[in-house]
Amino acid sequence: MKKVFICLTLLLFVVPIALIGVGCKPAETTATEAEEVEAVPEKVTEEEVKKEQVVLEIWDSEDREPAKIAWDYLLQEFKKEYPYITVEVSSVSWGDMFTKVEAGLRTDTLPDILMSWGSLPPQFARMGAIQPITDVIEDIGEDQFPVSTMKYYKFDGEYIAMPVAIYTDVLFYRSDVYKELGLEAPTTWDEVLENSKAIMDNTDMYGFGLYMAEHEADIFYGLMGCNDGAIVGPDGESITINSPETIEVLEYLKELYKYSSADMLVKSAGDVRVLVMEGNVGQILTSTSFCANIQSLEDTSMEFSAVTFPTNKGNRGAMFNPVTYEITKSTDHPEEAKLLLKFMCRDDITLEFHKLYIPGHVPALKSVNENEEFWNSPNVIDLVDIIKAGVTANEKAILAAQELGPNSVSGVIMGTGIVGSMVQKVLLDGWGPQEALEWCEQKLIEALE
Repeated sequence: MKKVFICLTLLLFVVPIALIGVGCKPAETTATEAEEVEAVPEKVTEEEVKKEQVVLEIWDSEDREPAKIAWDYLLQEFKKEYPYITVEVSSVSWGDMFTKVEAGLRTDTLPDILMSWGSLPPQFARMGAIQPITDVIEDIGEDQFPVSTMKYYKFDGEYIAMPVAIYTDVLFYRSDVYKELGLEAPTTWDEVLENSKAIMDNTDMYGFGLYMAEHEADIFYGLMGCNDGAIVGPDGESITINSPETIEVLEYLKELYKYSSADMLVKSAGDVRVLVMEGNVGQILTSTSFCANIQSLEDTSMEFSAVTFPTNKGNRGAMFNPVTYEITKSTDHPEEAKLLLKFMCRDDITLEFHKLYIPGHVPALKSVNENEEFWNSPNVIDLVDIIKAGVTANEKAILAAQELGPNSVSGVIMGTGIVGSMVQKVLLDGWGPQEALEWCEQKLIEALE
């Protein structure tokens, strides 16, 4: 789900979001109550101490209505089982989360739990803002989470974040147009191009919705994952973008560009989504969050489906953006915070939560994805093909500029806009791929020095 600060991975999701909490702060103790407290026997059991009122504060960025409904349900159920714990959720916008955590760390005003996404958790861990939660993940079951997701949330050998929902880039296509033209869902890069050409030649639409605004080079990053390319080497520091795999990605983008409009290169994903919804584009590589746009369509003649974008080389795929929760190091209530995280993932609770949650999200937990009750729920049943494409894509998805795994330099790489500028030099300014790539490599090295 936003700062040459190291977290522009969150650019894929520029939709602002917030949650609501349940309960209120404990009332002030009156004189009579104080006398009653003094009357309590000196020997108080550990369990009784735990049942004293505890307030957990969460900073969260989700404010879409389905998220509010889902969290209302979850916190009401949590309160029933843990009446001594009150959860207060404060809204922090996507774009403000990183700077607010920085400030909270300096002033010792961090909450108990943070909601974040993408590459933020490792950055928070390096800052010393969050604590390990390996015991939480182990209690839930490591095998419940996609391996490709969890590799990004280990720091110094410990898990530091718990993914709840994942928004994965998949290839959306107009299934009604595919049917009309006799097209099949693509399984190779060449078939994506062939379908793009068929749409362009036989309709009044563009065949592919290419977007490449300077700070939103998401399609490039996704294609790097799908082509076994790596911007950063296995050491997590060296720049390895100058490779045959990257040349192939740039050449492929030139082909895709033939079926897009010139101005799409200065548009964001959101801009091109609007064009898709207006019936001007037949295919787009974007996040499963696009489901919310589809559900808002008044034109019911437009039909959509999705597949994972084909892997051309290697065993990795396109990008994803996990939504995660972390426990801060400054919390006074680590055990209660862990109780809440584990409660969120209990089979019955997490199933109901995801049945209510935002359309197009992909549940992180296997227990939900393997439950037919989830797939048959009203919020999901019309999106089954798309969300299942996201589930499959999660098995090999990457974070931008982290094709080989987590590193500490991806934020700088993305924040500079150098990669997007390289792509525009190739597609708009007529530079050769190798020339543009050498320019990009040098600029990235300078940016990291």
